[in-house]
Amino acid sequence: MDTPQVDHSGLGLEIADLVDEWGQLVGWNGGHELTPEQKAVLLKIRKNTMSAVMGLAEKLDQLESSLAEQAMAAVPPDQLAALVDKISDLKTEATMVHLRCIYDTMEILDDRQLASLLDMSGTP
Repeated sequence: MDTPQVDHSGLGLEIADLVDEWGQLVGWNGGHELTPEQKAVLLKIRKNTMSAVMGLAEKLDQLESSLAEQAMAAVPPDQLAALVDKISDLKTEATMVHLRCIYDTMEILDDRQLASLLDMSGTP
């Protein structure tokens, strides 16, 4: 199964690397295989996470573009405060989506599987 890559860089999240390891995780073989039940739950978690993050990333891109345009048009910073707050709220929401994904994933995997996932992502 191909795994679409989502650019999380605009979200400023290092933990997003874990989300990008799903293709390898679901394709595991050897002694770290996932059970069919684990795969089903993890794919559901991934689908929900990707859907939420992609929607937030699109909104963030639009808002950040608008902020840049307005800033370059010499709109006073005080008039941009509400837009900055909206961007901040969406970044917070995206972080919470990622944290929920990580937490839910950790609840599904056994210790050995989790260690392998962390090794694949380069997370200490």
